[in-house]
Amino acid sequence: MRTHAADGDTAAPIRLACVGDSITQGVHVRGEDNYPSTLGQLLGARYQVRNFGFLGGTVMNINERPYAACEACKEATAFNPDIVVFMLGTNDSKPDEWKHKERFKRDLIALLDHFAGLPAKPKIWVCTPPWVAKHYPAGHDEAILASEIIPLIRAVAAERKLPLIDMHALFDGKPELFADGVHPNAAGCAVLANAAHKALSNPPKPNNPPK
Repeated sequence: MRTHAADGDTAAPIRLACVGDSITQGVHVRGEDNYPSTLGQLLGARYQVRNFGFLGGTVMNINERPYAACEACKEATAFNPDIVVFMLGTNDSKPDEWKHKERFKRDLIALLDHFAGLPAKPKIWVCTPPWVAKHYPAGHDEAILASEIIPLIRAVAAERKLPLIDMHALFDGKPELFADGVHPNAAGCAVLANAAHKALSNPPKPNNPPK
């Protein structure tokens, strides 16, 4: 991961890609209040933070809206980030998606390996998705998220020796952080941004040396 320019040179900004679904995109909040924008404000001018959230995006490469096939993924790839903050999985908890659950782990690994293999060799932080405060019929399912999806995300992060940010725990039991029970409001986006900022400011060292 590139962080410093040679002595005497002007340091290039550190490129940070926020990869995710509509939670990252910032549905129901103003552009300046979504979590990537807030994270950029916290990190300052040394960082170039871009929002690559995709409405409805899934880890699993099935149906109509897999993240791997979307334009946001192509744009994130072209951005060639130095850092990736990765948060997907909420939409995979929907019943029509989760019936293909045997795909989740391998498709998650494929997505993470795709970003890890970019020329900049980015450092990747994997986030657990936020708690789902309200279950809609045929919609996002907190029980599936907590009992099946998040353990798989944790397992893959451990296997790939990638640092994990537990966003789920920060939202658990706090419906006031949501606009609609699924998408964080401005206060919820600030929680996401502050957690990412804290993790980036205090990166784990023993098992995850900088690339």
